[in-house]
Amino acid sequence: MRFFSMLLFLLSLAACKTETMHFTAISTHSIDSSRSIDSAQIIKNVRGTDLQHLIIFIPTGLYPNIQQAVDAALKENDADMLINVSAYRRFFWIPYIYGQNKYVVIGDAVRFDKD
Repeated sequence: MRFFSMLLFLLSLAACKTETMHFTAISTHSIDSSRSIDSAQIIKNVRGTDLQHLIIFIPTGLYPNIQQAVDAALKENDADMLINVSAYRRFFWIPYIYGQNKYVVIGDAVRFDKD
């Protein structure tokens, strides 16, 4: 029982979530700044992630970044930019077994009318 308690305690220390940044508006591609947001469609609470798995202690891909997470949110919602965005970094690792390292962006997607 003592071993199990110690293992649970150590596992609880192996995860973290940190709020990295806030953005008023963000996009990963060029947009026309003369367009009005008043006539755009706004999709609330969209999410994008960029994820890296850790198997044993070996990463399975490139280090995740915020740009890829924003790209994922824009692509999934066919949007032009995100507003009121919060970016988080989440990490957990069960030593020598498995872990995840990821960035998550949450915000509102703006889709301008296509001319």
